[in-house]
Amino acid sequence: MAYTIKEVENKTGVSAHTLRYWAKKGLFSHLDRDENNVRYFDERDLQWVALVQCMRETGMSIAKIKVFVELCKQGEASIPERLAMIKSQESEILEVLEKYNKALEVVRRKIKFYEDALAKIDKDTMGLGTSERLKTYYTKKRNYSSLNDHASAKKRIGKKQ
Repeated sequence: MAYTIKEVENKTGVSAHTLRYWAKKGLFSHLDRDENNVRYFDERDLQWVALVQCMRETGMSIAKIKVFVELCKQGEASIPERLAMIKSQESEILEVLEKYNKALEVVRRKIKFYEDALAKIDKDTMGLGTSERLKTYYTKKRNYSSLNDHASAKKRIGKKQ
């Protein structure tokens, strides 16, 4: 069965613009065209779209994908080179995942810290209105004896008015 670019876009989620760009870059080596120069994709081409999309999502450049496509055209003789390329990409993905996992742990620790802080604030000020929470903040959290007893008030007290 033959699919137009719009049909491929609907099936894969890859935009028609991107599909045309990839085709222009030679990432689909055997697309059929009709007398009006309309591209048609077959089932095999859909598999290529999926592979190219996957490689792009992993960060592989268009140039590297093009090399991979050219190697595929050479047949079985290029399998070792293709395998090496895929293994190299796997290593890059694993490095990125490791970085994301470390970042995720930091984010999770921060979430726990803020949730614990929020729970403590809620416990300490539960049921208090805004003015009572403010008073509690200044008296309990800062050890001020009144709302006027803070750094800016001390500066005013020392100055002649």
